[in-house]
Amino acid sequence: MVTTQHAIPRGSRADQPTWVWLMVLTAHRGLCVYCGKTATTLDHEEPVADNGADIWWNFIPACESCNRRKGKRTAKRWAADMR
Repeated sequence: MVTTQHAIPRGSRADQPTWVWLMVLTAHRGLCVYCGKTATTLDHEEPVADNGADIWWNFIPACESCNRRKGKRTAKRWAADMR
């Protein structure tokens, strides 16, 4: 578990600062990292269910569909399952 002043407490995930959204979206040109469509959500690379942190470096942009299908798996595990 990450303990840093910039981490968002669990249960407050909708409260990400605007700069976090902009930074993550800009780094990936506003596209879902899984399918390339327009990203509409921030996904956790390391899921919260596995104690993933609510912090900028754990976020990746995803469309709602991919985010929902990925579920509680890591991005790496989900990509491997897709093959």
